[in-house]
This record gives sequence, C-alpha cells and structure tokens, in this order.
Amino acid sequence: APPISACARALLDVVRANNNAATAAASARAFVVDGTTVGRVLPKSAAALGRYAIFDVSEEAVTLRGDAGATLEERSKAVTEVICDLRAEGSVPMLDGWRDEAFAVRTSFFAPPSLVVERAAAGLFGAPA
Repeated sequence: APPISACARALLDVVRANNNAATAAASARAFVVDGTTVGRVLPKSAAALGRYAIFDVSEEAVTLRGDAGATLEERSKAVTEVICDLRAEGSVPMLDGWRDEAFAVRTSFFAPPSLVVERAAAGLFGAPA
C-alpha cells in the first residue's frame, strides 16, 4: 500500500478520536410508527418523549401510539404538538435550530413518509436528516 501523507494521517487521527457513535448506537431504541421502525431514539430523547401520552417508551423502543392518529396528517399534528411543547420549554437543545421546514420521516428515500416533523426535530427521532 502507498504511504499515507502527514495530512491524511492527521485527518485519520481526528476521525479515530471522534469515532464514538458505537456507544450511543448501542443505547438507542427503535422509533416505531405504525408498526415500522423509522429511526433510533437516544435515552435522553426517549425520556423527553416518554412524558407524553402519545408515546409508549420501553427499554427496546419508543412507539408512537395508534391513538396519536390513523393518518399521516393526524400523526404529524400530534407529534408537532409535542415538539412545539419541548421547544417552548427549552429542554431539547437541537430544537433551537428550528427552521419551519417540514421533514418526512421514512424508512428510505423512496418510501412513503410515516410522519412529517420540523427538520430540527428529525434527530430527536433518529431520522436521518
């Protein structure tokens, strides 16, 4: 193999020093909407969401309850009320980046959305933004 330049080696050292997502990933719970896992929720986010009746929180998953709404629009409205409440109380720092931009939470780029949330809240649900 060709030798690695000093710049590339320095960059690799930075990546290795910051590559600690495995710990967080191991503690993340499935985020389930309508029986489908659409994200991964970290423990602090699970605790915040667990305060609201529309979510069932267990050690394995955070599930949006069926009574939150049967349609995409109803589910999205129910979840928007929760994230607006969390934003107003200032308990979730990522919501400080609120953009008024809708973001579709889905299993893949081509899949139909399971939920539509504010883009700043996508990380709360472990949805790739």
